Amino acid sequence: MDKKLIKAYFLIMHCILIALLFKTDMLKSLLNSIGITHPPEISQTYKDMVGFHSRVDQNLDPGAAIFIGDSLVQGLAVSAVSPHGVNYGIGHDTTYGVLTRLEKYRSIRFAKVVMISVGINDLKRRDPDEAINNYRKILMLVPKNIQVIVNAVLPIDEKVKQARGRTNKRVKELNVKLEALVKKHANAVFLDISRQLKDRGSDLAAKYHIGDGVHLNSKGYQVWITALKQEINKLPSRHELFPESAGLQ
Repeated sequence: MDKKLIKAYFLIMHCILIALLFKTDMLKSLLNSIGITHPPEISQTYKDMVGFHSRVDQNLDPGAAIFIGDSLVQGLAVSAVSPHGVNYGIGHDTTYGVLTRLEKYRSIRFAKVVMISVGINDLKRRDPDEAINNYRKILMLVPKNIQVIVNAVLPIDEKVKQARGRTNKRVKELNVKLEALVKKHANAVFLDISRQLKDRGSDLAAKYHIGDGVHLNSKGYQVWITALKQEINKLPSRHELFPESAGLQ
């Protein structure tokens, strides 16, 4: 067979393969998996979950403990923290995603406490300052008479997880700025369990994650649950912190 025909054949086949990859989104998935591109922040899954949360939210009584964040929150057994806990975690979420959906949850206006844990996915998309700016807007959206627990972004196990932008150095930078921001809000506290979860260095200890370097296993969650319960028990009541709100529902 003529060499030119062979080259033309392989060229045509490669073009067809590339076209198929784009058509079926296989290429996008491949690029996402290796960190070259990222899924959209406001995905269809995100929209579906917010719709589900909104239906739940309509039936909540005052005094619920609202847990908002990314996949770490989605995997948290909130009933182990508070008997009135409600889980509004969404996998892959970011500060932008939380900011976008926060006002859809009317229950926040009558909650006992709102716990927020998000930020690790931001580091793949934006610098810490932009994430902090989103956090600033998030805290302004929570009524001032509602208690807020803002969690430090947890470290990752860099020996296992390598992702562009997500490093423990950047996690530490984000947490320093986040703690400083939280201190400016009388109704918010900063909860940092990083030291309890780290190995002898700065990584998330292998005994506390499921093997992917990011997501907590049952031992890791137990550390977090214990700390959250202690923090909630220490919080003053709404009326103790804001006497002028007494009698309001």
